Amino acid sequence: MTDGPLKLSAEDIADLTVISACLQDAVTHGNEFVYQAKQHRFVATFSRFMWEKSSGKALDRNCRIHTGIHFDGVLDVRFRGLNRDADEILELLSIVGQPGSDGSATIVLEFAGAGAIQLEVECVACYLSDIGKPWRASRRPAHDLDPE
Repeated sequence: MTDGPLKLSAEDIADLTVISACLQDAVTHGNEFVYQAKQHRFVATFSRFMWEKSSGKALDRNCRIHTGIHFDGVLDVRFRGLNRDADEILELLSIVGQPGSDGSATIVLEFAGAGAIQLEVECVACYLSDIGKPWRASRRPAHDLDPE
């Protein structure tokens, strides 16, 4: 893995699992999502925990970076159980995809607290890009299943 910013793309469900892993525990606000219906594009920005650096030197382990993600070929977007208020912090748990019969797919961005964004897409076309420089995070994300 390089030390530079991540730039990834996903063209199928398997590729999407890599992007999901990179964005696990990313945080955002409810106003950081935009559906551009005319362009068939869904865009979101996150503060991504840099898991790829988490096993390095102690000084560099807990870093975050701004990350943009967009999906092309989006036909419909549905929000469930999310507070779209700019003050509400949302934590992304995973991105999962279910392929359709004709190359289409349903992609779900799952958030802590059972909130979700469901995208109906013509095909999987997802792009992730880090933006700017990383900064030290005040803490490392922890889960109930993490060893102590």
